Amino acid sequence: MGVFSVASYLQKQDTKVNMATLTRHFYINIVSGWGFYSLVTSYNGWFGQYPQKIFTIMTVVTLGFNGLEYLKDNNVLGKLIETFLNKKK
Repeated sequence: MGVFSVASYLQKQDTKVNMATLTRHFYINIVSGWGFYSLVTSYNGWFGQYPQKIFTIMTVVTLGFNGLEYLKDNNVLGKLIETFLNKKK
């Protein structure tokens, strides 16, 4: 799933992308996917059984990567920090 997301990312780019960017996107896909997969399977073990395991992995990798990209593109973390700092003043 991580390879497909990297290929999709490359297709959207108009400029040349270096190897470090590809590696970073692949790594983010793997980490976010397995992190959310662990969360989902710890909630309910049914998601880790085999017929639904593949669908669960594909779904959480896609949602995890898209969620992280959304957070990065919209600077959500920066806005949260700014909000907390402004409330303390």
